[in-house]
Amino acid sequence: MSDGTNTAASGLLTVEGNLAVEWSSERDEHDHFAPTRVDATGLEIFARNGPPAFERIFSERSPRRPDPYAGIRPLLLYDLDRDGFVAFTSYMDPHLKKTLDVYAGQVDFLKNFKADDRKMTRFIIGTIAKLDKPRTPRAKGSEAIAHHLQNITNEDRQRERTEILKTTPEDIQLMAKMVEDILKKSLVCVYGNEKKLKDNQQLFQELIKVIR
Repeated sequence: MSDGTNTAASGLLTVEGNLAVEWSSERDEHDHFAPTRVDATGLEIFARNGPPAFERIFSERSPRRPDPYAGIRPLLLYDLDRDGFVAFTSYMDPHLKKTLDVYAGQVDFLKNFKADDRKMTRFIIGTIAKLDKPRTPRAKGSEAIAHHLQNITNEDRQRERTEILKTTPEDIQLMAKMVEDILKKSLVCVYGNEKKLKDNQQLFQELIKVIR
């Protein structure tokens, strides 16, 4: 499942469902495994009017190879399934150490975070939009099962919404200590070009060849 926004100020899109992708067994000229078939018939698109819900406030792109599809995800961090596991992620990223330095820089970014009322309102709307987006019956059922298995009650969900709605720039700044502690205990995992990994092998405890 995924969700996104279009670039028009008057419309928001949510995409839900399964995207079927078949991959080539051979690498292309960029040493990547390219998709040979993409089936989007299992996706549903929901639309509603309103301003864009998300704004990229922290990202890093390659100045030498500008790529609209490459970069660090706009989310500062996220807990994948509410179990305390936090991940910083990038995608189609031509850098290694530079990206890790960007992650480390998020501590200072949070300490110095500033936003006026208008900007904070947009951040809050974007966050709430991820919680209250339109869902298919299948998505609602999957979410209900996940909440049951994780012992997440309606009271827990309401408390989360209340905390989001009351978020201030000072609350964001207070996250800096938590992120700093997370980075001190972090593990680094990179899947990518073999030469690039070997050139930066000092960043890793070991290199594993996953495709032979």
